[in-house]
Amino acid sequence: MSKWKTPDPIEAQLRGRFIQSGLFSFDELSRHRGILNLLERESGLVWSLIADRENMTAFSLLVPELFDGDGEAKSNPCSAFSTEEEKLNLAGTLISYKNCPSWKGAATSLRDNSRNRNREFAIIRDILEKGDSFLSLLADEDGDETIFQRKARDITNHCISGKDRILRGLEKLVGLGQGLTPAGDDFLTGVLLAGECGICPFQTDKQEIGERLEKTTAPGRTMLYAALRGSFPAYILKYAETIKTTDSDNKILSAVHAAAGHGSTSGRDCLAGFYWAFSLYSSI
Repeated sequence: MSKWKTPDPIEAQLRGRFIQSGLFSFDELSRHRGILNLLERESGLVWSLIADRENMTAFSLLVPELFDGDGEAKSNPCSAFSTEEEKLNLAGTLISYKNCPSWKGAATSLRDNSRNRNREFAIIRDILEKGDSFLSLLADEDGDETIFQRKARDITNHCISGKDRILRGLEKLVGLGQGLTPAGDDFLTGVLLAGECGICPFQTDKQEIGERLEKTTAPGRTMLYAALRGSFPAYILKYAETIKTTDSDNKILSAVHAAAGHGSTSGRDCLAGFYWAFSLYSSI
């Protein structure tokens, strides 16, 4: 009788910068096309196993081999645990992330070409459908906003910048809205990205935001945890890289639609925060 052999692990192609070594336990949180989200029990943060590099974050493992041609994860619903050998045991399926390169999620500088930012702002404000996203904050109030849009407008209208040029009060956006990543979290991620890119004239009070992360969902908390430390989702970094290197309106428009199409409203909310932060130049 042949001895049972442990199957060879699947090799991850890329690991987010906050994927750590050590012993961790997980529960499956959600599945989407090309994405399997695992909730780490102790920290309350989410590790994402993904099929496509464009969905990379600082808490992702790029493992295309785990998914079939339709983007469905091949493993059954399960709990999981990691080992000191930097392997993830997913209901008997081993995923090794020891030797793969690290993905940082760092922002690019956009300090030059403010004229281009104004052009992009106009495209986003005038062309993108706002719906129930926080893009409504880039335009005048029209009286037909949702309760979350009205709350966000009130928060952003009354955020305070003192002599230290730090925006205070934006932490009230944490957890505001619905969905896996509430609109307020996506908006704040855009604001933080604008700061890292050098296109916001004020600093954001990161400590106050960090102290409220328990107020939101696990995916929202994970996204903001990374953004507060200078690491952002790949889809919005791709947008920032595109607008840095092109003067073509058609390419800008394509990049806008690509970013805005991420998630249900996540991309639009993140763009809203990014350009709201840039628009603050008009207040100084």
